Amino acid sequence: MNNIETLLKSVSEVVTSNTTAITRLGAKVVVVSAFLDAVLPHITAFASAWN
Repeated sequence: MNNIETLLKSVSEVVTSNTTAITRLGAKVVVVSAFLDAVLPHITAFASAWN
């Protein structure tokens, strides 16, 4: 029974870690998306050609 409890604890830690990583990634996507929405309309055609 101890092995099952250890396995479940390990799986729980992995899930928690992955959830945290996915949450951080999602937050970064939201920030970059908001930044691009704010900046892209102000970039001239000449400046955007260099990207």
